[in-house]
Amino acid sequence: MPERPEISFVCSVKDGAKDLERCAGSVLLQSMENLELLLVDDHSSDETWAVMESLTRRDSRVRAIRNIGSTGLTYALNFGLDFARGEFVARIDVDDFAHIERAKTQVGLLNANPEAAMAVGAYRVTDEEDWLLYSHCPPAHPVALKWTLCLRNPIRHSTATWRRSIGIRYDPSFRYSQDYEMWCRMSRGGHIIVSPEVVATIRQSKSSITMTKYQEQEEAADRVTSEEYRRYTGVPLDQIRAARLRLVHHMKCPQQFDSFGNMSSSELKLAMKDYIILASGFAKKEHVGVETMLDWTRADIESILRMENKRNQVLEVIQSAVEEENQLAIALVDSMVKK
Repeated sequence: MPERPEISFVCSVKDGAKDLERCAGSVLLQSMENLELLLVDDHSSDETWAVMESLTRRDSRVRAIRNIGSTGLTYALNFGLDFARGEFVARIDVDDFAHIERAKTQVGLLNANPEAAMAVGAYRVTDEEDWLLYSHCPPAHPVALKWTLCLRNPIRHSTATWRRSIGIRYDPSFRYSQDYEMWCRMSRGGHIIVSPEVVATIRQSKSSITMTKYQEQEEAADRVTSEEYRRYTGVPLDQIRAARLRLVHHMKCPQQFDSFGNMSSSELKLAMKDYIILASGFAKKEHVGVETMLDWTRADIESILRMENKRNQVLEVIQSAVEEENQLAIALVDSMVKK
């Protein structure tokens, strides 16, 4: 093994012995061989540590360490980052696996784009039986990606690779959605570059944090949106309003449709007002033209306008914004008239 690997894959594992061999194998079979795989045992009670030790004996690029601090993904990942030696850090979750060209593709992108802080890519999502559920790619335009990050996390943890030199770490106050919060911070210091190639397969297992701690993740994500709103508007936003603001963007998601439908008239109007204020503040700070911002927001707004029981409330908010000479609202009305 070279003295310094080019890339360090970091994988925190808690009771993941059954998936560890497959995940580790996907990293060790990368076409870029100059790598290390850092496995962090986060206080497991199954055979995780025994599997880790077996992997270290079979491949010198594997290093296994035990998290001696507080339990939880955030603390375990920060503990693992302390041991990373590569120029780049790549994340991988134990129930996911990396596609064979992932490291080569993402390192190549970062080397070719020195202004980029992180590289991410498209991914496939499967069920526990490995049946394909869907594929997805985050917005390719770095500023469009920033806008999406204001309202949701389009980046899967197991697709992210960043420069270790930026010294970024997970915020320990986020037990959940710690990746989402870190992506937002990372996007402020350098843009995130997106590869259209599929770089990972995400297994949507019933025991994953995404499935078992869905509500906790949503509440943490509300905190992220609240902070992004404050950054772009200069106005604080409490988490309840942030949750409703996110529903404007998320209303098409099956998990969120009922919550959106249950919003009262006054709650919806306030959420729409917050949405327009955020979009306008974002456009101003990120130097985005009105027409471009309209393209990025139109799908959210038009989806709600198609709902007969919500349409008049939304139109009322838009008209009020027009009277206040909000340029985004004016452009939106113009586009509706042209249709």
